[in-house]
Amino acid sequence: MLLVAVMGCRKYEMPGNTPATNPILETMVRGADVSWLTEMEAAGMKFYDTTGQQTDGMQ
Repeated sequence: MLLVAVMGCRKYEMPGNTPATNPILETMVRGADVSWLTEMEAAGMKFYDTTGQQTDGMQ
């Protein structure tokens, strides 16, 4: 039984089956939960962009 399991798990190279450059990024769905944004802003939380400038939370 162990021999069958080991032999069945071998990796076979399939012709024409080339992996994508980054399959995770090509198939990943990106999103954010913004349902708390208004409450965070009401509590005084501030949001900043990558340059350090204060910006709107949705941006």
